[in-house]
Amino acid sequence: VNIDFEKEPIGISKDGKEVYFRDVWPSTEEIAEVVKSNVLPDMFKSTYESITKGNPMWNELSVSTSTLYPWDPTSTYIH
Repeated sequence: VNIDFEKEPIGISKDGKEVYFRDVWPSTEEIAEVVKSNVLPDMFKSTYESITKGNPMWNELSVSTSTLYPWDPTSTYIH
């Protein structure tokens, strides 16, 4: 997108005036009020309460117990 949103209008109003983002962008206070009334602690609790359990496919991956990664000596990757 090659537009300077501070200088170029994003549209034209019904009465023919140029409309800029600053005209429609919510204030910090308006955003804070929406967040306060819609972003609730329970949303995070339900999403993250089991995050450390991973998922079954991830948990079934076999992994080395070594503290060092077992690099393939013939690998050309940096190691």
